[in-house]
Amino acid sequence: MPTTTSATSWTRVRYLALVGAWAATVLLAIRDAALDPYDPSRIGTAQYGHNSEGVLAAVLPLTVVELAVALAILRPASYHVAWPRAAAAFVVFAAWSAASLLATMHAGGVVALHALWVLALALGCLVAMLWSLLARRR
Repeated sequence: MPTTTSATSWTRVRYLALVGAWAATVLLAIRDAALDPYDPSRIGTAQYGHNSEGVLAAVLPLTVVELAVALAILRPASYHVAWPRAAAAFVVFAAWSAASLLATMHAGGVVALHALWVLALALGCLVAMLWSLLARRR
């Protein structure tokens, strides 16, 4: 019975880490939007590296959808035979992180934080996949 309890608590830790990373990203994005608000007087290249109008309202719901997708894919209580789920999540979020990183070219901090969130999510899925494969070999 102790293995079931420790497995359940380990599952909670994984989910709390995922939700905690999401919450940290949201708080940092809100902070960045407050410290570098949209300034309509910036035109042309002066806009580069600054937050655009309404970017926070666009990015925050997107992070919620990404978190929901990650939780839907990585929902099992055990990773002993779940490496295909983690691999699928890695492929999805690695591709999405590539697109998100491209969007940061002239964007402000909120978009950059979003790209880092998605990249961290992809790397976390890669670690989960490798962890599952190693646990399967034991």
